[in-house]
Amino acid sequence: MGGGRWKRTHKEPRQRPTSAGLDLDFGPFFLKFSSYFPYGAKLCFNGHHCAQRQAQLAGIAFTALDNGFLDCDDPHALQRIYDRLTPAKIDAFFRNWLARVPHPFTAADRRAGYRYELSILQAEFSLTQVLDRPHSGRVFFEQLIRDNLDLGRPDNASLIFGRRVRVRGRRPTPRGGAPACSPPK
Repeated sequence: MGGGRWKRTHKEPRQRPTSAGLDLDFGPFFLKFSSYFPYGAKLCFNGHHCAQRQAQLAGIAFTALDNGFLDCDDPHALQRIYDRLTPAKIDAFFRNWLARVPHPFTAADRRAGYRYELSILQAEFSLTQVLDRPHSGRVFFEQLIRDNLDLGRPDNASLIFGRRVRVRGRRPTPRGGAPACSPPK
C-alpha cells in the first residue's frame, strides 16, 4: 500500500435518478434526485403549462404561446386557475410523485422522520407583451429604459440595503463584490 495514489481503472457514470413525466393536472415536469447526502431533490414545472392544462380541462378556449397565453375566451376564469396554484397544491403534487418514484429515503428513513421539505429555489415571473408592429416594440423598450434608468444607482441602493452609501471616511461602503446587508449600527 505504499505512498502511491489509487487510480480508478474504469469510469462509471454517476447515477442521477430523474423522473420526467406529464402530469394530468400540472402538465410536463421533472423530478431529479441528488446521488449524494443529504439527497436533495429538484422539482421543475412551468406554471403557464399547468394553467394551459387546467384551461383545457375546463373547456376554456385559448391560443397558447411557448410560455403563456396569447388570448383567452374567459380571462377571469383563467385568473382563477392561476390563483388556485397555491403552495399547498404544489406540495401535494410533489408528495404525490414522491410516493410513485424511487428515491433515496427508504420506508425506515421516512418512519424515522427523514423527509423532503419543499422550498422555492428559483421562480421566474414575466410580463408577456405581444408587439404587433416594430413601432410598438420601440415604444415599449424606450419606456422600459426610461423607467429603469436610475435602477441600481447609489441613492436607490441605499434604500434597498437600509443604509447610506459612504464614499469617504473611516469605513467607506465597499465597491463591487457582494453588498453588505447587515442593518446600520
